[in-house]
Amino acid sequence: MTGTYQRLATTGLEYGPTFQGLHALWRRDSDNRLLADVRLPDTDHADGYGIHPALLDAALHALVAVSDGDEIRLPFAWTGVTLHATGATKLRVELDIDDDGTLSLSATDTSGQPVVTVDSLTTRPVDPAQLRARPRQTDDLYALDWLPWSGSVSSTSEFERYAVPTVGDDVLADTHHITTETLTRVQQHLAADTTAPLVVEATYDDLAGAAVWGLIRTAQTEHPNRIVLVDTDNHPASQEVLPILVASGEPQARIRDGAITLPG
Repeated sequence: MTGTYQRLATTGLEYGPTFQGLHALWRRDSDNRLLADVRLPDTDHADGYGIHPALLDAALHALVAVSDGDEIRLPFAWTGVTLHATGATKLRVELDIDDDGTLSLSATDTSGQPVVTVDSLTTRPVDPAQLRARPRQTDDLYALDWLPWSGSVSSTSEFERYAVPTVGDDVLADTHHITTETLTRVQQHLAADTTAPLVVEATYDDLAGAAVWGLIRTAQTEHPNRIVLVDTDNHPASQEVLPILVASGEPQARIRDGAITLPG
């Protein structure tokens, strides 16, 4: 595995020290079956997780490690994920790959006891040129633009507020804590006998905020009009227009210096 992560970095897949967990790799049946040993560099990082995200990510690095560089396949949709044990710091992983790039995963600890299985993981091809592109181009297919809000309302609405904390020095641990705390607050609101929406204030640009945005967007599809997701600053004008935004019925927005913009 010497030089593997350096080679991947040249394709645009730059993994930090915590995520460089692939230590050994074997092939069976040509490229259709891969066996790998993965581990966390710091065993203390496993505390508080069902399975550490860097360890699970490393279990999939075998897939990109055997790529020829012309095409890289990255995870897209997970089906049938089962966590059998917690606290793992080392995994023995088996990946069975179909010709279309769909794979199944089975991972055990070093004693052979199951830790996590995935019935099906759909992958999608990515052109390495897209990964290497810096900075991101404004015409990217999946780029998010913030468009000025041109609506108007004649009244304001009552609502509850929850401000999501920002991450500190331990980004991964803080992100895990913040998303768990946010999920609990949202569940409490949805279970309460109230018609007032919950305004979740979370920055879109840091890791925890991005995770919260994904979490809340999913909750919004299941509970329409119960949650409003806002990335706002502390400008007084922004606080003044917040009730107007809630009354508008828009589910997601960004507010800067009192100006409302919508994702588009």
